[in-house]
Amino acid sequence: MYAVFFAAMTVVRFAGDRLRGAVVAPVLVAAAAGVTLLGFVLVLLSPVVSEGAQVVVAAGGWALAGAGTALVWPIVIGSLGATRIDPRRLSVVTTIGYLGGFVGPVLIGGLAAGVGLAGAMVLPAALTVLLAAVAPPLVARLLPGADPTTSITDTDTKENAMYAPTLIDLPETRLNYELRGSGPAIALVGSPMTAEEFAPLAEALAADHTVLTHDPRGHGGSVLADRAIGSTPEQRADDLAELVRRTSLGPVAILGSSGGAVTALAFAQRHPELATTIVAHEPPLLELLDDREEQRAMTDRMRRRYAEGDVVGAWGMFFEQANIVVPDGMLEAMFGGERSTSALAEEAFWYAQELPASVRWEPDEEALRRGPRIVLGIGEESAGQLCERTTEALAARLGLTAMRFPGDHTGFVDHPEAFAAQLKDALAYPHALR
Repeated sequence: MYAVFFAAMTVVRFAGDRLRGAVVAPVLVAAAAGVTLLGFVLVLLSPVVSEGAQVVVAAGGWALAGAGTALVWPIVIGSLGATRIDPRRLSVVTTIGYLGGFVGPVLIGGLAAGVGLAGAMVLPAALTVLLAAVAPPLVARLLPGADPTTSITDTDTKENAMYAPTLIDLPETRLNYELRGSGPAIALVGSPMTAEEFAPLAEALAADHTVLTHDPRGHGGSVLADRAIGSTPEQRADDLAELVRRTSLGPVAILGSSGGAVTALAFAQRHPELATTIVAHEPPLLELLDDREEQRAMTDRMRRRYAEGDVVGAWGMFFEQANIVVPDGMLEAMFGGERSTSALAEEAFWYAQELPASVRWEPDEEALRRGPRIVLGIGEESAGQLCERTTEALAARLGLTAMRFPGDHTGFVDHPEAFAAQLKDALAYPHALR
């Protein structure tokens, strides 16, 4: 029967990621503990059923116990890992847990020799009742953003407030994400900008917010097994939704900037239940402009130039189209020298897949009106730039007044403290949709 228990545990461990992505952790751990308890009850009842059914009932009980246990253990350990627990203490907890897999059968066997197998099984059944009572509130308390008691204390340094990058596997990609701080949850989203570019802003917000940052698919630590899968706003929104579910942070406020603003708007359309407020900072929605055909042709020429190998020339066209003035020699310094293989691969992926999917995305105005609050943002220094035009075009369609943020298109990098203060105001901005 132990083989049945172990087989069920193995199968569910492999399939459990989808469940952990679809169901919030406290609810799932309570359900898993209930399944485990039901399994042990069936094992206890198996000796008293008809002789022909004993093996079936016992096997079913052990299978349920294995399936439930396989879900509880990763959730509890993952919740501990999401806190600021000393890694050495976490290793002690995991070691005790794994030792239980070896010691448990020996302990049950010893008890069975004295009180019989049915009597011995009362112990794991009782422990499962305790687990069902204790684990759900424990997980809810430990997960970032779920409870204010996980806040950073005054004695902690800023370095200690930073969470180590964490990886999760999704069907199409592996996502690299970070969590900081405590309080109301907010996600900072870029495309192609990674968590690294948002780090200064995240630090500025972490004093009173739980801040989620991640590398979008195909960039940084978020690896795509096959880049041909692409990176559309819908795909990136779905990635973010899975991340919000698995961290049990939702619903969250979201700041998206540039291509990340397009991701955030797609998120509002596809996953409105997971968002409170969407702040879309300078989304490059070229299809909303009166000269969309000319803009489309310029984008195609730029991408062709890049594909032909003129990297510096393509970036020159990019900044010209964006109407952003770049100092002499800067493009050559940034893109003309030797760069890493990974940087070149990510850049090629952006030109080939991510850029056209973002700038040609068209919002569903009715879906946006039905969704979470939306605030549109434009940099104070972005006057005359392309993304001021696209943001104002979206504002006109939605009947909104855009809010001004410090700096220009990359104001969150250049002025993180001031940008953070304005972002907090944006969450209560009166000129929001809804």
